[in-house]
Amino acid sequence: MQINRNSDVRFNRGNNDKGNNDKGNNDKGNNVEVDNVKSNNMELNMEVDKVKFRNVKHGGLLVKITVAAFVFILAYTMVCFFGSTGAQASLTMSVEHKTIPINAFYNGNTVLLKGMVDKGEDVVVKLSSDDGKETFMTKGKSAHLFWMNKNKITISGISSVYMLFSSKDVESAVSEADRDKYVIGYGAVEKRAVIVPAGDKARLLGEFIKLKEKNRLYDTGKEKISLIPAADGKFEYTLQVKLSYQVQPGQYKVEAYGVKNGAVSDTASDAILVEPVGIVKAMTQLASRHGALYGLMSIVIALIAGLMVTPSITFAKVLIIFAISFARRIATSVDNVTESVFPLHDDVEESENVMEHKALAEQKHR
Repeated sequence: MQINRNSDVRFNRGNNDKGNNDKGNNDKGNNVEVDNVKSNNMELNMEVDKVKFRNVKHGGLLVKITVAAFVFILAYTMVCFFGSTGAQASLTMSVEHKTIPINAFYNGNTVLLKGMVDKGEDVVVKLSSDDGKETFMTKGKSAHLFWMNKNKITISGISSVYMLFSSKDVESAVSEADRDKYVIGYGAVEKRAVIVPAGDKARLLGEFIKLKEKNRLYDTGKEKISLIPAADGKFEYTLQVKLSYQVQPGQYKVEAYGVKNGAVSDTASDAILVEPVGIVKAMTQLASRHGALYGLMSIVIALIAGLMVTPSITFAKVLIIFAISFARRIATSVDNVTESVFPLHDDVEESENVMEHKALAEQKHR
């Protein structure tokens, strides 16, 4: 009985211990669940804090961008306002016709330039093309008898068109440093030019400039700019630039310089476009893109023109011969009429003379 009691006790104790263990396990599970909930809450709080931090960070960036944009707009408005009211450009220039068409009847054109300048400043206006390269042949005597093309030279760093106008003599108004900087005057042009093969640069450029002036592509100092007083202490200037028919299609720069105390104080610029239109444009494109077809058309046109001109010349000759013969017939008829009239006049004079002689004779006889 004791053994059984003990065994029962032990059994009961075992059951109780087991129950206690189960309770402990349950408590442990509960603790684990609590810990999991706490950890989840902590992670959630961390995520919330991160989101808050990101929102704060992004919000600060947006604020910075907004402030920067506001400052930029305010500064731009102030610059535009004060620049348009208190800091107006002292030198202005405008071109009346910026596009010059070259048609079949093109024989040059005139460009009108207008502008304003401050009192006490001189104005220099330059019309030029971009620097390029031109090739020429020099002439010399062969065997000291005949002038022939001898040498080929290339001039680079020079404009194909160069026209300069000023309200005062350029050399006295602008310093040499500014003339070289802004390429004002033939001296600055000569310094920039490069001749290949090298030779007498001054002589070759002198001949080059003479040729350009003959073709009315270079011009300096022939026409002065007149300054007319205007409002607000400014002076107005107007200039008419005559372009030669030999000006090639392209874009040309028009630059104005305000000069004060020998230095360029302000600049203004614009551009002129010379372009072919109509049949001239079509023929130019045909010659550049389809050279063979252009040559064939030229031959056909020349033949047709020859066939049309020859009968015209013959007809003109017939008209001239007819006019000459008609004039001769008129002259002959006039001569005949004159001969028929003047003899009668002579007979009348002779009869009057005879009657006078008879009257004198009768008086003597008496």
